[in-house]
Amino acid sequence: MKTVKLTLLLTLLCSVSSALAGVVIHVPADQSTIQAGVNAASNGDTVLVDDGIYQENVRIKAKNIVLASRYIIDKDANHILHTIIDGSNPTHADSGSCVLMFQGTQPQLIGFTLTGGTGTDWFDIGDGFVYREGGGVLTEANNAIIRNNLIIHNTALPGAAPVRSAGGGAIRTGFGSSIIEGNVLGWNTGLYGSGVVVFQGGGELYNNIAYGNWGAGSFGGAGFWILGSTVLFENNTVVSNHTTNAGGGVYMGGANEIVNCIVRGNTASSGPQLSLGPSMSVHDCNVQGGFAGDANTSENPLFDTFNLLLTAPSACIDSGFDTPGLWDPEDGGNPGFALYPSFGTIRGDKGAYGGSRRIMFPLWSSSAATMTSKAAINFGSINQLAIATAAVHYARTGAFRLTIDSVIYGNPSNGLGTQTAIPHMMAVAFSDSIVLKWTPTLAGAMTDTAYIYHNDTTIASPWKVAVSGNAIQLSCCIGVRGNANGDAGQLVNVVDLTFLVAYLFQGGSAPPCKEEADVVINNSVNVVDLVFLVSRLFQGGPPPPAC
Repeated sequence: MKTVKLTLLLTLLCSVSSALAGVVIHVPADQSTIQAGVNAASNGDTVLVDDGIYQENVRIKAKNIVLASRYIIDKDANHILHTIIDGSNPTHADSGSCVLMFQGTQPQLIGFTLTGGTGTDWFDIGDGFVYREGGGVLTEANNAIIRNNLIIHNTALPGAAPVRSAGGGAIRTGFGSSIIEGNVLGWNTGLYGSGVVVFQGGGELYNNIAYGNWGAGSFGGAGFWILGSTVLFENNTVVSNHTTNAGGGVYMGGANEIVNCIVRGNTASSGPQLSLGPSMSVHDCNVQGGFAGDANTSENPLFDTFNLLLTAPSACIDSGFDTPGLWDPEDGGNPGFALYPSFGTIRGDKGAYGGSRRIMFPLWSSSAATMTSKAAINFGSINQLAIATAAVHYARTGAFRLTIDSVIYGNPSNGLGTQTAIPHMMAVAFSDSIVLKWTPTLAGAMTDTAYIYHNDTTIASPWKVAVSGNAIQLSCCIGVRGNANGDAGQLVNVVDLTFLVAYLFQGGSAPPCKEEADVVINNSVNVVDLVFLVSRLFQGGPPPPAC
């Protein structure tokens, strides 16, 4: 038994080490940021990034390295969801791509969520103009591998002159031959190629999902825009993309072919879902409304609720081009049948879940938001007028952005508020928090409810969080005595004198801080304190004692 366990352990260690190239630089253990890890890496090394949110715009120049999340080790898709490069806060406004890879031979990007990127102003060596491209990823002059990433909510929109146009909301590759494999490209924006631009080069595009990308203006191609390039385009699912130009799903020229793909629900203001050059061929695909070519079908693929998985009896199961290179992986426990998430026999399925390279994508299309902290917060005991804070944690397992719209409390006079700016948009597909604060103005116990309103229509809003605490009046005297009315400015003036007269002779309010009103320090607020203030304010008497 020990020998078996040792063999299994050695096998696991060998498989892990084979996935990681060269020296492994851990982020944040070895280097605190991804960019620092890249800078420290040499050709052949791996920069391995732990789960977390990294607000960076990563630049890889002339380095053949692997940049990966821990997904590369254990194939746990949760690492894709939880290792986020957020490019929304670039140091330079004209360089807003989440990841920029240029020159070199074959850099690799594996297993991340890329979001918030705004593209980079890039000089096109082909026509001499400047374009803003690559909201999520921009590559040029290399054969980059972009594999198993969730690339969502990025933009490539033109800015100031001399930028001519903008495209490649999720990915732009140019003047190279890139492999774009097993990615989800969702809710990205650009004037052309809102999902992917491949220009003046080549490459392989396998098992990608392009969903909900939107384009307006020049050139078209909301899902994919491929021009001047020779590519392999197989087992992609292209659904619900839109452009105001041509090619709601795919705009492609050259002598290319589209094989084993599903293309449905894409719209274009000009032309059909597929806007293709005359030398193009489409075969063994499922295209809504039909399309000329061998073995193309148009039946409803019967997508599952989440992730565009197929469900039996979908006509897209076991109906791909019948060649061994495009077969589904075999289920070792059920010979002759496909391994999930493929279905049926090992003959390839159409779409992103068919063929030898398909993966199980993380649940990017679910819409559940969850408050992960306790439903009650106790700020504990703090001094009156001090500030206490506590975090309310929540998580988003889907790709739609969750926004906390407002936070309202039951009793506005309790001194409760939010330290986090509201409205607050959380990072995509990850956990986040908002910070509540309490600044008690009165001593004593406090109980209340925080009503946290959000934009997720699938669950109840608001979340309700019980809040409590205790304010202690340890010392309310600040500076010097004599501030009988307790004003925040700690002024000792005629207003305090008037306040004491009203309190002592006219039934007025008691001093909010007896310690401050007891000027002569005899543990009583009386006429002696009033006389002291008269002497000080009108007769040049001594200053009141310090607290």
